[in-house]
Amino acid sequence: MANSTAQSEAATRNNGKLPSGWSYCRFEEFAQNVAERVDPLDTDVKVYIGLEHLDCESLKIRRWGSPDDVIGQKLKFAVGDLIFGRRRAYQRKLGLAETDGICSAHAMVIRAKVDVIDSEFLPFFIQSDVFMERALSISVGSLSPTINWKTLRHQEFPLPSRDEQRRIAKALWLSEDYTRKLEATCEAARIARNTCHRHFLRNGTGHSDFQTTPLGKIPSSWKVESLGECCEIANRLRKPINAATRAEMQGPYPYHGPTGVLDHLNEYRVEGEYVLLGEDGDHFLKYNDWNMTQFVSGRFNVNNHAHIIKGGDDVYTKWVFHYFKHRNIKPYLARQGAGRLKLKKATLEKIPLPVPPHDEQEIIIRLLDECDAAHMDAVHQLETQRLLHSALREALLTPDPERGAECV
Repeated sequence: MANSTAQSEAATRNNGKLPSGWSYCRFEEFAQNVAERVDPLDTDVKVYIGLEHLDCESLKIRRWGSPDDVIGQKLKFAVGDLIFGRRRAYQRKLGLAETDGICSAHAMVIRAKVDVIDSEFLPFFIQSDVFMERALSISVGSLSPTINWKTLRHQEFPLPSRDEQRRIAKALWLSEDYTRKLEATCEAARIARNTCHRHFLRNGTGHSDFQTTPLGKIPSSWKVESLGECCEIANRLRKPINAATRAEMQGPYPYHGPTGVLDHLNEYRVEGEYVLLGEDGDHFLKYNDWNMTQFVSGRFNVNNHAHIIKGGDDVYTKWVFHYFKHRNIKPYLARQGAGRLKLKKATLEKIPLPVPPHDEQEIIIRLLDECDAAHMDAVHQLETQRLLHSALREALLTPDPERGAECV
């Protein structure tokens, strides 16, 4: 593998042309492998970073543990060092240290050699396809492919001049900062959405009189009914269809599972507005972050792993959707084979839910729809910015003889 990589590098250098001011450098010429090992019990640092604390494609380290929680020798890092997940590097985990600490030995601590490379430029270079594709090509091992320093150190990469490094780093840090602002906006929108859901589904709008119920205090004008009393559970409309059969039934009508659309078929069994609530699976444990319900309308199909619910005379279907969307229903779940969680129909029918008057349901549904839309708008903005940031990084860090410095 190393010989073929070297031959490929030579061919690239001989047949390709680098932009003016760019040159090839071995990785060890511009980056240092900081391999200082420490025992967690013999260090005074307060931060431990494991690979589980690093997010894919993100330089920001948002989580960490304590040295008291781990055993075995770890690697020491300092402010400004890069913590690179050398094990399973295809996950593209790279974090920029904002404090001193220790990290997993399955990481590699990389420090810029500032006489050769700009320290602000190096994080983006290591995130780039130019680096990552080479790193993956020299990984060893099948189950958990790992990058070794003794091989990585000899790899040659194209680098721009110091002046262009600074210009590229400035542009990418502006983009990175904007991405982080959108991440904060997205998180604020998520918190606001969840707060609105909790408030309006429990307190309603403008009430001063409350009653005590099995669900806690709710407005005095509301009722409590079991789902079986106020809704129809239309599981008779479900139909399990295996993948091979579905492949011969391709068409325009969605085929839903418990958490989303699995396929599209040429026939439908369900028509109208319904709520789908998963029957089994571990998604129940992720109710804070995952939607427990889907609101579906039109013509569609449902497999046998989701309950099909329709509101009745007292309850709008959309009210049921919002009420269960991020609801913790673990107390109603049973364990079945291999410990898998299951929400049985008989249990579902007994789950109580608050029932406001129709006019108040309409107001609350509209408010919650707006909260959801605001959050999704923030999510879409963030997703778009991440794509643009990645595209900008690759455009600036991929050698192009036709690009001039004025483009940065």
